[in-house]
Amino acid sequence: MASQTFRDAPPHEIEAFVSRLHALSGAHDLLTQQDWDAVELRNVVERALRPFLQEDKERFTIAGPNLRLSSTQALLIAMTLHELGTNAVKYGALSNADGRVEVRWELAEQGGGGRLGLHWREAGGPAVTPPSRKGFGSRMIERATKGEQGTARFDFAPEGLQCTLELAIPAKDAQHPTSILPAS
Repeated sequence: MASQTFRDAPPHEIEAFVSRLHALSGAHDLLTQQDWDAVELRNVVERALRPFLQEDKERFTIAGPNLRLSSTQALLIAMTLHELGTNAVKYGALSNADGRVEVRWELAEQGGGGRLGLHWREAGGPAVTPPSRKGFGSRMIERATKGEQGTARFDFAPEGLQCTLELAIPAKDAQHPTSILPAS
């Protein structure tokens, strides 16, 4: 079906589509291992960023408390991180030898559950200028996050792109550990 849909498309569009399918596939693998129940956020992050970590693991900082996500939240975050990683390779911090990416999250208590704040920060890449129009990726991220009653904010700061996702986490999945996981 995808081949027929993209038969006249440029190769980079086909590659982007296949790459997005692989990101979803990785998230589906994690969820299948958990019988489509909640899955650890750190596992989702590492799986979504696997293609980028394989090449440049030392350029990433990944840290946050133990936290489980619903299946829909896991898929949303996997797609978001994959999209951000792809853009970092093309235009941002991973497009040169000096850039770095930091992915951190925290959980704030909120009405018996929690509110996840997931932060993507790039530094050391080319100077960033705000785009003249929203691309497919940022529109997809904003719409999907809104569908989960969350928010997505993009800051095209000159020193590097910053993206923050906020999502409600049910009380049963919100664990409040005493320490932050070490950077990988």
